[in-house]
Amino acid sequence: MMGFALLWALSYLYSFLAQAAGDAQSVIHTDVALFAATVGGCLLAMLANKHAGSGMGLSAIAMVSCALMLVGVILTAGCAYIAPSSNMLLFAKASLGFGQGLLYVLWGIAISTREVEQIEYAFLGLVPTVSVILIAFVVIRQLCSSMWVVGVVYICILPVFSASLLITSERSANATTGIVIEAPVNAEAPTKSIVVIFISLAILFASMSLIWVVNLGTFMLDFSHSALAYALGAAVAFALIWASLRWTKRFDMSTITRWNMPVAILGAFFASIGGALLAASQICFIAINVGLELLGRLLVIHTAKRSPSLRGRICAIGFAAIPLGGMLGGIAWSTLQTLVTPLPSYALILAALVPFAAVCATVGWGESKLGQPTASNPGEPIASATSDPFGQACRTLCEKGGLSTRESEVFELLAQGRSRTYIRESLFISKGTVDTHITHIYRKLGVTSKDGLMALVDETNARHKQQP
Repeated sequence: MMGFALLWALSYLYSFLAQAAGDAQSVIHTDVALFAATVGGCLLAMLANKHAGSGMGLSAIAMVSCALMLVGVILTAGCAYIAPSSNMLLFAKASLGFGQGLLYVLWGIAISTREVEQIEYAFLGLVPTVSVILIAFVVIRQLCSSMWVVGVVYICILPVFSASLLITSERSANATTGIVIEAPVNAEAPTKSIVVIFISLAILFASMSLIWVVNLGTFMLDFSHSALAYALGAAVAFALIWASLRWTKRFDMSTITRWNMPVAILGAFFASIGGALLAASQICFIAINVGLELLGRLLVIHTAKRSPSLRGRICAIGFAAIPLGGMLGGIAWSTLQTLVTPLPSYALILAALVPFAAVCATVGWGESKLGQPTASNPGEPIASATSDPFGQACRTLCEKGGLSTRESEVFELLAQGRSRTYIRESLFISKGTVDTHITHIYRKLGVTSKDGLMALVDETNARHKQQP
């Protein structure tokens, strides 16, 4: 996941570099090319992944994407510090976007083979990791203010390390057997799921992209102030992501909308007041941008895990929705500037929140069954038949410990060696509820770990087998 964090940090550092290469108008115009190229890179990765095992190979694809990003960064630096050129900046962003799209999808496919709980913890770690990378860049800029080449080299290191870590991790994974995917797998291809996710993410990011370019057109911060605003916004995003993963019964589109919408409304309120609160609105919108991107990519990976045979296609299409939304937001802003009498920035922000709210109302709040496992109904016992020795051992321990019905369901899944994420997905309960049930089960049965619980079940099971 460190490589994924480096790739994500590259997006933010590059945006600051691009601001030095042109004014707000040219940056927004060329961002459309960046997003369009990223969409193309994602879709190309879907095709290239089919031949990764025989033709080009994963290593070759990763190296090509790295080379494209390096070309984009170097050309942008040339536009910023040597010879400004709008056409060159356009080409640079297209090159970088294409490389980013390729590598993002490859990372998504690689991450989706891991266990769900590991992925969620890793995604939480992305926010502080990227913050540290940005802070380190600020320090380097302050120490080497007259040597802009040092900053460019720092940015160039990110895609090189990201591609290298991807190649290394995939070779290690291929050399290791027995990787267990703990998420419940749907028998049918989640066509409806990925279509809903694609449309919803595209609309959400179009809304946030429009808000972002309105702020960019209003005032452009220098890098140090931008990094500080990002750090504060990232802290808010971290709290949102942690709360959504811990207290949501099932991670779906409703998780993304209901946890981010209040902060979006608060940011719009601060923007409407203006003055000193504009900085607060920036922090809110940075938090939404970070939260939406991380939770959106995590949702795509969750969906990909449920259909391993379609993993590459789902990651490519799902990840393409994010830059597609950014492209649509930039086009919407340009259209509004030409067709409508210029409106106050807060009015444009409120208008941009309309599609955001529409997703919340039509999709986000009514999607609890999307991709939901059908092995059992909520509240219905899912324990195996109690006529076999294992079932009898589980029943005996449940009665001995005085476990409730729900605790008994959690107990048997634990006894089978299931992870906490699998239990959450199967029983449709939140992570916090799972943790509470497991704490009560350990206390009632006098154990302190899953290994101790499984040993207790094995011991009880052996006694049942010895009985006539």
